Amino acid sequence: MKAENHIDESEAKIIAEKLNVDFVTFDISEFKEALNVELDAEIKEGEIRPEDDLTDKELAGIGRVTLAHMHSFKD
Repeated sequence: MKAENHIDESEAKIIAEKLNVDFVTFDISEFKEALNVELDAEIKEGEIRPEDDLTDKELAGIGRVTLAHMHSFKD
């Protein structure tokens, strides 16, 4: 997927499955929204260019950072 496109729910589910996410404190839509916030932040910071194709490894990395943030800021 291109970085400039937002992660949809089916892609969020794939990322969650790869990271063994259990949806106890948040649901898939909250995870998807948080993934897109993190993706936008990485684009803004220049970590990722909008026209880049994201690899599974990059998406998993975004997922791990997102989970860390979600667990740190549960509210």
